[in-house]
Amino acid sequence: MAKGFALLREHKGITLDLATIEPEDPQTYAMIRKADTLGTFQIESRAQMSMLPRLKPQTYYDLVIQMAIVRPGPIQGDMVHPYLLSIRHVFRERNSAPARLISTLI
Repeated sequence: MAKGFALLREHKGITLDLATIEPEDPQTYAMIRKADTLGTFQIESRAQMSMLPRLKPQTYYDLVIQMAIVRPGPIQGDMVHPYLLSIRHVFRERNSAPARLISTLI
């Protein structure tokens, strides 16, 4: 990472370090949701990449769930499909008209 930060500074004039990187960067998560993760440790395997567009992670916690659920135990225990169904329900509720209204008031 240090070499990557040095290259950014040298070639782009951008100074970054772990303390200044936005943890919930929308552009990064958009790439992750499209499974554009080749070379990204933990989410570059074929199994992880195939699940990313289905889970649509938007936060670091979503990625933690993603990595935990794409494991032999949850897959063999038939827990992946019920989880996908449950998050679709939550996502629909989170994006419903009342939820959007409440979020604008908060």
